[in-house]
Amino acid sequence: MSAVLMEVYGRKFVHAVVAVPGIMGWICIYYADSASMIMIGRALTGLASNASLGAIIVGEYSSPENRGLFLNLKTTLVTIGYMMVHTLGHFYHWRTVALIATLPHTASLLITCTWPESPAWLASKAEYDKSQKSFYWLRGKNVKTINEIEDVVKAQKEKIRISSEMKALTLSEKVIEFFKKFGEKDFVKPVIIVVFGGILLEACGRHIFSAFAVQIVEEVTQNKAQSYYFTLGIDVVITTSAVISSILVKFCKRRTLLFSTGFSALFILYILCGYLYLESIDVFSKERTYIPIIMFILYFVLSSLGCISIPLLLLGEIFPLAHRGAGSFISSFAFDIFLTVALKIAPFLLATVKVYGTFSILGIAMGVSLTGLYFTLPETKDRTLQEIENYLNYGKYHVEYDLEAKQTEHCRLYSEGKNVECSDQNFNIFQEDALFGEIFPLAHRGSGGFVDGSLVLVILTITMQVTPYLLVNAKVYGTFAILGTVMLLSLIALWILLPETKDKTLKEIENYLNYGKYGRDDDEARLKIPKVTATPC
Repeated sequence: MSAVLMEVYGRKFVHAVVAVPGIMGWICIYYADSASMIMIGRALTGLASNASLGAIIVGEYSSPENRGLFLNLKTTLVTIGYMMVHTLGHFYHWRTVALIATLPHTASLLITCTWPESPAWLASKAEYDKSQKSFYWLRGKNVKTINEIEDVVKAQKEKIRISSEMKALTLSEKVIEFFKKFGEKDFVKPVIIVVFGGILLEACGRHIFSAFAVQIVEEVTQNKAQSYYFTLGIDVVITTSAVISSILVKFCKRRTLLFSTGFSALFILYILCGYLYLESIDVFSKERTYIPIIMFILYFVLSSLGCISIPLLLLGEIFPLAHRGAGSFISSFAFDIFLTVALKIAPFLLATVKVYGTFSILGIAMGVSLTGLYFTLPETKDRTLQEIENYLNYGKYHVEYDLEAKQTEHCRLYSEGKNVECSDQNFNIFQEDALFGEIFPLAHRGSGGFVDGSLVLVILTITMQVTPYLLVNAKVYGTFAILGTVMLLSLIALWILLPETKDKTLKEIENYLNYGKYGRDDDEARLKIPKVTATPC
């Protein structure tokens, strides 16, 4: 819900509003006289807990140099909260702890009232003067900040210009354009990164250990009486590591910190699991309980430095402004799903494969996530949010926004007979490649996209419905023989119908589909340069 509201009403208003159900939820828990009342309270506090909203606000309000530090401090405060709840829960009644929990929400509400609105959100709503005023209030006014806010304003002006052009589209074309956003590179790639980050966050045992700490420590130490103190000690270690991580992220690159500590933690984890397994079959003595505890501490130190902090930090950096609301929703949804799955399967794993088996399985997920992030995660340290957005779109941090100069250069090349077209489509450096490739002429690109998407969906549905029947009746060899026949017929049809499109402009492909040749006989008309009106940034 907050992801939708933050796009419409702004970051400040929504951050203040979500604190209210948090206060109400803890009050409900304090006065609860039944399980249903506690569930209502937990539901209300759940509405207030949105990690991605806070991360987005910190990312938009802070400077590139300090953004990593502030985002990491946010994670550090979460670990401090875990430690405080464990400590207070040992000495006070749970109703008292619930009442104390209203204080952070109340403080958050009061402090939020003193904020200016997010400069990035104001720019996305074409409130450029207010955006600059808010930006300079937050960051001061110097050459660097002036250049940064100018880049943001230029980028948003171009996006608003594109949006205004879409107003002339039909309803079906607008629907197609909307769903095309979910296939854009600057949306898909951050989602993949967030998914890997969410899996990593849960695989390193952040929530599992907090929820089942007593059970885990009791199995490792064979001492139920001392399990609380071991749990508190590991909480202190995790919190201290989070504080150290906040300092390191100020000086170390994100990728360096994540992968050096992540793979080291994974190595320590498998040594720990191996030791616990050998201990369970009496190869090692169970009396030396300090050995696995020390390895657990070392593991949580390393994982807290990168695997816990970096995924949460990325929530405030990785999504472009145009997708920040949808990205916040998907991030929260994905993180909640991963948390739910982790907490549901953990008791079953701990009961069946013990601690060493549970953490071995988590280690596999952790290794897969680290590998996925290694190939997808860009370096974001000391980069502005606009530079990160540029990298996701164009593969480089700095992009030229001077559209008029690009139009002039394209028209010059066209007049010299080079293979370029002098049209607005060539100059729009912000649009992605057409979702439907090269083959549809401009006049039919909207309807062609609709037909293309519908056919793909129909063919996919037929394939998924027919395949189980074929596997049962025609077996694997018969199924793939039929698929091979369809594949062969498709290749023959494409060989006959498909024109060569390599190094051809979209206009030349359209000419071929209309006239059977790439060029037109009317050379004078072909070489005539249309009048170009440069759209100001």
